[in-house]
Amino acid sequence: IASTQVMATARFGQHLGLPVTAVLFDQPVTRFAREAILTDVDAGATLIHGGGYLRSAWRFYKARKTHGAYVINPGAASPRANLGYVDAMLELAAQVERGEMPRPDVIVLPTGSSGTLAALALGAAWLGWDTEIVGVRITLRIATNALTIGLIRERTARWITARAPEFGRALGSRRGRYRLFHGAIGEGYGYPTRESVEAMEWYRRLTGRPGEVTYSAKALVGLRAVARDPAYAKKTILLWQTLSDVRPVIPEGTRERVPRDLQWVFEGDVPA
Repeated sequence: IASTQVMATARFGQHLGLPVTAVLFDQPVTRFAREAILTDVDAGATLIHGGGYLRSAWRFYKARKTHGAYVINPGAASPRANLGYVDAMLELAAQVERGEMPRPDVIVLPTGSSGTLAALALGAAWLGWDTEIVGVRITLRIATNALTIGLIRERTARWITARAPEFGRALGSRRGRYRLFHGAIGEGYGYPTRESVEAMEWYRRLTGRPGEVTYSAKALVGLRAVARDPAYAKKTILLWQTLSDVRPVIPEGTRERVPRDLQWVFEGDVPA
């Protein structure tokens, strides 16, 4: 229910005049979850409450059968989407080349569906960098593990190479270095932990904007653990923040337009 993927898709769909339908599965309610649903509704998205994972999968299956629909799977870790983060590594390399920052030895980022991690690893490999990509796992191991990341990485490499053979020739057999950090997830996806709630305040001080407990805060928890590890002493560590600080202003009255079966999200107090 607190999907930044859905928020972005809804906003771009609104800008391009494309209708967007999203199936949302349950997770612990937070202030950001409420903001996300209001943003989706304000952007004109049709929201379907999926509930638990199995019922959400069934409702997603039914919704995707809509004639002419372009389907984006949960997490959006497709090669076409991942290309954006391969390109982002090239932007980072340009900043290093201009002397705006040192080349990072380590990049830390939150990792769920793993497309961003796989793409950054490919981008680093293409550049010939030995940078280690550390993904702070924020969801179930069955969804985020070495096998799933390897499959996404290979699919992305093949997709790009099919369209730009020079990429494949330059990449060769290199696929980049990465590992997962498992110590920040707590009870599961979207569940606040004491450390992630504290990290939301760090995020606010760093960016001037409120964070959220699922991705940005747990990434900061992982960053702190990496920085304290003696193995990373004297290394340049970069936090790759995936949460946009650009937030739309939600008009008054938007809550009244939230579907009835999602109104429960706005009931009671929230822990973060």
